[in-house]
Amino acid sequence: MNIVKPYIVVSLLLSLFFFVGCDENPMTPENGAISGVVDFSGAWPETGNISISLNTSWPEVTGAPYAFTTIYSDDLNQDNLYSYRFENVTFGTYQGIIVSWKDPHDDDSVTNQHAIGGYGGTAEAEFENTGSITVSGSDYEIMDLNFPAYLDLIDETIPAESGTISGTVTFSGAWPEGVNVLISLHSDWPETGEPDAYMSISSDDLNQNNEYSYSFNNLIFRTYSAIAVLIYFNNNWVILGAYGGESPPEFEDAESITITATDFELTGLDFSATFGD
Repeated sequence: MNIVKPYIVVSLLLSLFFFVGCDENPMTPENGAISGVVDFSGAWPETGNISISLNTSWPEVTGAPYAFTTIYSDDLNQDNLYSYRFENVTFGTYQGIIVSWKDPHDDDSVTNQHAIGGYGGTAEAEFENTGSITVSGSDYEIMDLNFPAYLDLIDETIPAESGTISGTVTFSGAWPEGVNVLISLHSDWPETGEPDAYMSISSDDLNQNNEYSYSFNNLIFRTYSAIAVLIYFNNNWVILGAYGGESPPEFEDAESITITATDFELTGLDFSATFGD
């Protein structure tokens, strides 16, 4: 009977272990990590959230970031430094590590995040020039990706919800008795219906220079076609003047006015109104 020598058995077992286990190196990492320090400058905002995110695309972002963490002022050390770390990062290339402020008054997820810092990016380029980061099996622990974040870039101004139009009307001619004088704001001009807003004017409302200061408030954002002064005379409305208009009696060349969320307080819209004989 043949007896297999012990050292031959051991050799066969070692060979089998080598061929079975060579494809599964226990020392090979399955994912990586990215870390660094953010140096904050400026005053912490009173509203909105600050966060740091790791993005697969930047500056064109589609969907949620790959990973993000909300940062609170208490997370900073005495030197206003914040240490961040993204763990369990899938191998691949990432286009931006971004610190941003979320505007609490903007419900649009496309526009409510405002970058205030980014690894490798500059404020002049609005951090669109950030550097990419590649995590791989051979380079899986990416450290010291440090960069600044500028809190002074945050604008906490609450956007206006309505607008104001104001100016001065200079009257000339004799003020008529027993006649209604109105200043009105119109969406359609020449007028085809009721004005959007109007106010009655009496001679007592004028100053010593025959000037009347008007103000239309709480106006919705839109374009208005005319501001006009009218009187109701002999069952007809007679136009005495219109802002920007120089062609009586209809003043069809009246100037339109547009109010927007960024241009919501229009002042100095002055014009004249003349009473006829």
